[in-house]
Amino acid sequence: MVKNSIIGFIVITLVSIFITLILHFLNIFYSHSIIIFLYISLFVQFYSIYVCIILLKKTNHYLSVLPVMFAYLVLIILLYSLIYNESGLLLDDKIVYGFEYSVYFSGVTFTTLGYGDIQASVNARAYAVIEAINGYLFLGCFSAVAFAAITGQKVKKSQ
Repeated sequence: MVKNSIIGFIVITLVSIFITLILHFLNIFYSHSIIIFLYISLFVQFYSIYVCIILLKKTNHYLSVLPVMFAYLVLIILLYSLIYNESGLLLDDKIVYGFEYSVYFSGVTFTTLGYGDIQASVNARAYAVIEAINGYLFLGCFSAVAFAAITGQKVKKSQ
């Protein structure tokens, strides 16, 4: 079950890369800083997967992976906050910029809550979709790893 979750974590990254490349080729990026933020988020995803795999091989216990996954969650929310801060968000049919709005919207989008009080502007909608897909898949992976850690499961060595 958890092995599938780690595979799911890898799939999240591949889907993000695919969508980012499509957006890049369609010239949907609205500024160079957004491109940089998206590629940094992809690097964070790859590095998180790498660290998780190394930790699982060294410690043989899922508990060691939870801090890395939590750090990933925080970093991704902050990186997408920077994108939304650059793109702008809709609040009462007005475009607003501000880190507090961006962090809130990013957290709500990543966790797929979708309150609807703040909405993605036209420039930010594609990024919100990418973040929601990331959040939906990641939270499933995180739940599986957390359950394995709480129940004390060990990593099975392949023969």
